[in-house]
Amino acid sequence: MNESTFRKRKLLSDLVSFRKHVAEPASSGPAPEEEGTGRASAGDRAFIRLPAPAIVCSVLRGRHGEALDFIVAAVNDAFAEFSGRSSAGCRGRRLVDVFGDESCPMLDACAASASGVKTAEFPVQVSGRRMLVGVSGCAENELVLLFRDVTHQAETHEALESDNRQFRDFMARGDVMVCRCAPDGTVTFANEAYRRLCHSGDGLARMPFGLDHVPDEDRAAARSAHESLSADSEYGTYSCRFRTGAGEERWLEWREQVLLDSRRLIVGYQLAGFDVTAGKERAAAEIAVARAESDGRAQEPAQPVGGFTGTLTVCGECKRTMDGDGNWLPFDRYIETHTDARVDMSICPYCRKRSYPALYQR
Repeated sequence: MNESTFRKRKLLSDLVSFRKHVAEPASSGPAPEEEGTGRASAGDRAFIRLPAPAIVCSVLRGRHGEALDFIVAAVNDAFAEFSGRSSAGCRGRRLVDVFGDESCPMLDACAASASGVKTAEFPVQVSGRRMLVGVSGCAENELVLLFRDVTHQAETHEALESDNRQFRDFMARGDVMVCRCAPDGTVTFANEAYRRLCHSGDGLARMPFGLDHVPDEDRAAARSAHESLSADSEYGTYSCRFRTGAGEERWLEWREQVLLDSRRLIVGYQLAGFDVTAGKERAAAEIAVARAESDGRAQEPAQPVGGFTGTLTVCGECKRTMDGDGNWLPFDRYIETHTDARVDMSICPYCRKRSYPALYQR
């Protein structure tokens, strides 16, 4: 069911409920006066039983001079709060006096409905709020106006439209994989670069956030990165392997952003993927070379290093070493200056595992 159909059914349901209440006989209370007096009708008592979210008023058809006019006959508590007046302060007032210039579309719809013309919901802006108003005949000379506040939906729509414009500009870049996901992780959009790498047509992904393209061993970490995002932590970056439609594995760095509405509720996610395979392969090659050199040197017999006597003064923080003249030199430079040894840089297994955990495990 689309949003438009849902709105119409909701309006019809509320109006049917209201008509049932109006049709109930009243045990006491004043009878309605002649047309245009503004005195409360039988619907006045029915408003008490309407649910609070429903903003409803009934109006009586009357005359203001030669012109057709509408007088507020009854309101529910939600309408009184919405209009900024008490229920008694609304009753008996002309519709135009309650809403001012913002009442023009309501007057037109009331006039059309009073003439037997069916009217659909129409948008109005009242006191800075965006409303959808439905008008329906309730009894002779009496109409019911049902207001629905759609400010939040309208602001959310505008925010998403603005974000969509920025998104379209960004996704036009051919070197970045861009996709957008619903709050449940369903991929709702992907740019050409994403589709090209995945070899996908309309079926973007079977699993949330496109995780079916992520190898099993990286999937848990990628899912954890998604779950760590929230309204208070809107951005995240992580790297994982990505299996292309051709079966090739690439390394992608994903930059993810949470999409929020005006109430800071999550309405979706936006991801941009950058191919960092070349950098990962270069780092892996460097580590392999360093590991081979380290293993080779470990098998060579240790050579004595001469030239040291006495005590070396070494900084506990930066590891610089003080020479005989009071100068603080980097440790490798001190060794090469004061001994016949040559310093060759490598990486120990501990640092290798700490700096490159994924590659080290492989």
